[in-house]
Amino acid sequence: MQRIESVTYANDKEWQALCRAMNRSKLGNDPRFAEQEARLRNQGELDEIITAWTLKRDYYQVMEVLQGVGVAAAPLLSAEGLFKDPHVRERKVLREVRHPLLGRNWVVA
Repeated sequence: MQRIESVTYANDKEWQALCRAMNRSKLGNDPRFAEQEARLRNQGELDEIITAWTLKRDYYQVMEVLQGVGVAAAPLLSAEGLFKDPHVRERKVLREVRHPLLGRNWVVA
């Protein structure tokens, strides 16, 4: 499994949705995390909880689950990840070109 580097949410509605996605609905009302200011104060503990959930899933599973509950989500991919991404490949985002001096190289189409 890949390590998920970041999960974020835009507002309290997305926070509640994230809690449901993780099957941790009670976290939404936990005083340590119920409001944005409290979540910031307890960011370390919150990161551990979210990381424990994401470590069991790959990028795309996390994305699909979060999108399914209304949290905007997309993987942040490395260069290698972009080359392997099925959506990028299907859309032919990357193309190989030949340069007279530099030789063959990949560019964004």
